[in-house]
Amino acid sequence: MKLDGEVTDLSLQVNAVGEATQTSLRRIDLDLEALDGRVDRHRRECETTEAELRLAEGRIELLEECLVSQRGLIEQLMGRVDDMEGR
Repeated sequence: MKLDGEVTDLSLQVNAVGEATQTSLRRIDLDLEALDGRVDRHRRECETTEAELRLAEGRIELLEECLVSQRGLIEQLMGRVDDMEGR
């Protein structure tokens, strides 16, 4: 009798541990799915930011080219002014 009671108690404990393990695994699965979603969103945000940076770099290059061109024009005009003033 006593042995039967111990076996029953042990069986209940094993079942409880099994249920707790299943619950924990389900929770881990949900957490991993949520984390995977966050990683995907972050990846998309990074890709968007990279694309925006590439566009900005292109615009900066154009602005730098305009700046160089405008400097050249300003230098030419200043040279003409100097010539007009007889310098």
